[in-house]
Amino acid sequence: MSSVVASGALYPRSPIIKEIKESCQNSQKHVNLIWTKAHVGTFGNEAADSVAGDAIELGDDHRLGIPISYIKRHLKNQILPDWQREWDSTDKGRITHNIINSVSNQLTFRNQVLIYFVTGQGSFPTFLFKIGKLDSPNCACGGLGSPEHFLAARCTYSNIYIKMGTVETPLQYYKPPFKSSLIPLPVRSS
Repeated sequence: MSSVVASGALYPRSPIIKEIKESCQNSQKHVNLIWTKAHVGTFGNEAADSVAGDAIELGDDHRLGIPISYIKRHLKNQILPDWQREWDSTDKGRITHNIINSVSNQLTFRNQVLIYFVTGQGSFPTFLFKIGKLDSPNCACGGLGSPEHFLAARCTYSNIYIKMGTVETPLQYYKPPFKSSLIPLPVRSS
């Protein structure tokens, strides 16, 4: 009876009751929920009582007869396409999406420097601006200080000052997003 009463509430707290109400409201058919006393010969009640009795006799150990490996593979095959659709349609992580456009359960990069570059969350002016550490997302050369800028423009850090908060800091004290030995950067003369 408590389920019938809960389903009649204007704003039910139970997510299950909310889902049942929405399903009933969205149904093309007229749905009536009624309460009947137990064991009065109603087929649905008798079937539910029978299943409940079986559950009590069997206990908590319910075997499906399906190997766990099959269930894992089946779930993975269902989840990966959903994850890919979400990855393709979201506005978040577009820098990373341009480099890694397909989802996978496998770790793509183990190198921290590459992870900073791919995610755009290293010591790049665009990221530091986004988190409020810099006043501008631009590089000292005037270009947008994104990971792509530092790779494509081959921008140099030498003898450049950046403003971090209110303190002018020479770049030799500023940790670059990647080591110059990984990507050779030409030093511009002033």
